[in-house]
Amino acid sequence: MRNRLRSLLPVLAGATLLAMTLVLWQAFLGYDGKRILEGSHAQAVSVRKQIGLALDSRITSLEQMAARISFNNSAVAESEWRDDAIQFRAIFPDFLGIGVQNVDYISIWSEAGENNKLFHPYDNKEDPMRKMIFDTARAGHKPVVSQILELRLGGRGFLIVIPIYRLGEFKGFVNASMRAKDFFTNVVEAPGYELHISESGKDVFNSVSSPADLDRKWGASVVFSHGLSDWTVRAVPTVETLRREESLLPTTALLFGLTISLLFAALIELLLRMEDQSKELERRVLARTKELTDALSSLRVSENRLNAIIDQSPFATLVFTSDGVITRVNQAWFELWDISPGEFQQLRAYKILENPLLTELGIREFVIRAIAGERVAVPMAFYDPGKTGRPGKPRWVEAYLSPIRASSGEIQEIALSFKDVTSQIESSELEVRERAALESSRLKSEFLANMSHEIRTPINGIVGMTRLLGDTDMSDKQSKFVSAIARSANLLRVLVNDILDLSKIEAGKLELELLPFHLDELVRDMCECFAPFAEARGLEFVVLYEADKEDSFLGDSSRLRQILNNLIANAIKFTDSGKVVFAVTTRRTSEWIETEFVVKDTGIGISPAVSARLFKNFTQGDSSTARKFGGTGLGLAICKRLSDLMNGSIELESHEGQGSTFCFRVKLRPLASALPQLAVESTLANQSARKKMRVLVVEDNSINQEITVRMLLKAGYQVEAAANGIEALVALQDRTFDLVLMDCQMPEMDGLTAARKMRERDLTMPVLALTASALNSELEKCLNAGMNDCIIKPIYEQSFLRSVDHWLKIPVVTSEANPAVETASGGSVDFSVLRRLEFLEEGGGDGLILRLIRLYIERSPSDLAELRQSAQQAGTSLIKCAHMLKSSSLNIGARRVSILLQTIEDGAYEQNELSSLIEAVEGETQNVRRELLQFVNRDPRLKVSDMYSNRDSVIAPS
Repeated sequence: MRNRLRSLLPVLAGATLLAMTLVLWQAFLGYDGKRILEGSHAQAVSVRKQIGLALDSRITSLEQMAARISFNNSAVAESEWRDDAIQFRAIFPDFLGIGVQNVDYISIWSEAGENNKLFHPYDNKEDPMRKMIFDTARAGHKPVVSQILELRLGGRGFLIVIPIYRLGEFKGFVNASMRAKDFFTNVVEAPGYELHISESGKDVFNSVSSPADLDRKWGASVVFSHGLSDWTVRAVPTVETLRREESLLPTTALLFGLTISLLFAALIELLLRMEDQSKELERRVLARTKELTDALSSLRVSENRLNAIIDQSPFATLVFTSDGVITRVNQAWFELWDISPGEFQQLRAYKILENPLLTELGIREFVIRAIAGERVAVPMAFYDPGKTGRPGKPRWVEAYLSPIRASSGEIQEIALSFKDVTSQIESSELEVRERAALESSRLKSEFLANMSHEIRTPINGIVGMTRLLGDTDMSDKQSKFVSAIARSANLLRVLVNDILDLSKIEAGKLELELLPFHLDELVRDMCECFAPFAEARGLEFVVLYEADKEDSFLGDSSRLRQILNNLIANAIKFTDSGKVVFAVTTRRTSEWIETEFVVKDTGIGISPAVSARLFKNFTQGDSSTARKFGGTGLGLAICKRLSDLMNGSIELESHEGQGSTFCFRVKLRPLASALPQLAVESTLANQSARKKMRVLVVEDNSINQEITVRMLLKAGYQVEAAANGIEALVALQDRTFDLVLMDCQMPEMDGLTAARKMRERDLTMPVLALTASALNSELEKCLNAGMNDCIIKPIYEQSFLRSVDHWLKIPVVTSEANPAVETASGGSVDFSVLRRLEFLEEGGGDGLILRLIRLYIERSPSDLAELRQSAQQAGTSLIKCAHMLKSSSLNIGARRVSILLQTIEDGAYEQNELSSLIEAVEGETQNVRRELLQFVNRDPRLKVSDMYSNRDSVIAPS
């Protein structure tokens, strides 16, 4: 790269001087051009001034003539102006004619050479152009020069019109017409320049008849304005003028610069060649000197390189000749084999193949292969120094042999390197044992979970048959036996449930659910559940909780209940007298509600030694605790694990004999902040786009179907409905839809089956599942069936329409308003759910909410009867019946009913508990029907929001 730049140096130097020459030449040319353009501009300005003076003199003469004209009954005596007109034309021969017009613009006298009265009379209003000129002069009370026009005397020219006023009264006009060519020829002079005058881009006058030889780039233009139009005056220098103005300075500078550039480039080329010859001679001398130096030091460099490699190598390395004599060994060799330099001197007397340290490894045949020129890797071997009578620990080693060749290619020496791999072998074995232990622990946890789940089945049978046996006629002794069996079975069931929970947690299979719940309802349930238990033991049970306006949360309320059940049950169980206090406090942060649950008792207390291990598996205070109170020691361990899953904490403060205080803290997300950014998309956005979309709603529950259809119609969509999967497939075969909303559980054909059959038919429109389950497993089932997304029931307008708009690619309009998060009413019906349906009644006037309430009241008895009948068969019919009744309950605001039905649908109950669950559903449904009837009977015209009332702020035991 450097040589290339050096060879280009003369060219670069010459080009630099040439560029400077061209810049100077252009500067001189620019100076000459500027001077020529300035001359052209000055000539154009001079011509413009000549035109202005000529017009001023003619206008002044015409005004003087007009001042001497008198009008009498619109007639003018010839003697009053004829002499003036003749004298005027004599002075200004470029005028073709002069005339006088009366107030009606009619020419009453004209003077045009020998043809006097040629245009008399003539009405100037008949020509629009002339009328405009005369109008302008009359309106402005001053002379007007017209634009270029066709003259009546022939040719192109312009008019000068003078309005005549006497004592402010308009009397008429004096006008004069002239040919443009004659006028400009007489009044303008521009020696050495061509004059070009134009108006509105059209030529008016050229001073040269054949201007083809002119270089018009040197011309300059100015504008002469005269009221009605503008004349552009352009002056272009003639060839003679350009030659006269041309300077020899640019040409002289160009020739001189070219000469200097060539000479300078030639001089630099000569100097560089001389320098190259000198450097070439110097290079040859240095190259010969280097050859001699390299030849003398090559052996020394090779030896130093080999020594450095051997010395710095982390492998234990020795070098020996082809006949087996050791020539070099590094420090790593002494460290590996634990040999001192003195001992090594004794070993040097042996040939390499006779060395007792190496023959133990069976290395003879590998050395022979290396001497033959092969690079050899010796398999890993176990070396025990004790076998050769030497001290040291046994170790695993790997060996490598490499031949070292001379410059001639002949093998002169062999390098033997050893690598100690003992630590890797031991680490690998430790890792294998650790993986085996972890796998064994995982298998044990899975086995424990499976066995715990399987053991529940016979336990349920024992519990159920014991209850049935207790209902029969038995003697007192038999009743005691049955009671003992029942208590033992219940204790065994609790133990199995605890083991199942713990095994799920350890196996990583326990997942928390995110579902809406009300904190005040959870606290109320704790009060109702444990108050009778405490009262039976003669204890005072106090619940302290001030309800906050933020009472709706998103989380796993069942696991919260499990933790609180363990803490409160233990407090009551280990307290013989006094009281148990359950206190709940909340504190708001930026996004969360920090909630603290405190359970305090006056029981036996716990010693500090036991407190440190209380939350470990199978741990109790001491052996006497288990004998006196029973239990597995898993309850608090499970509470601790569940608390960790919730990112919470459990703390204990206790003194033996003085009671205990358990504090459970957890962060709960308010339901309001869990909604997607509280952003409300307008449900009326882009009505025109929605009207083009057809939606099929597949829902067997009539209440759910009507609500969904109403929401979509209100938003502007075209909607059709089907009651099951078969009807949906028929509708899709006959008509085209842009989106399908599919309930998952329906009679005859469920939504998952219908979705699969749609995809088999190559139907590609989006399919959204309508489901009341928020579990991830339910979403996976829907996606595997070919659906695109899930919408969780109950359906809320904002999020529902947002999902539909998203899949139909309908743009939305975002408003600043935030939806209010409604709270429960405290009864069996959450009227906030019904309140969300008010938007469907706007403008409709058909009482949708009241009609849905009446429909629920009318259908619930038959639905409950069907539920009880299906309970006798169990299986899928029970699950489908519970699912359908749960969906309609959610849409009407019956949250407690829906929770009980969810338990039945999930099968999260013992077999003997099903009857009790159904009884609870029936009882709670009666409460729902009673509250809805009160609402309907109160006033059918009332809004649902009027049913709201403030909740109690303190929950205390009754």
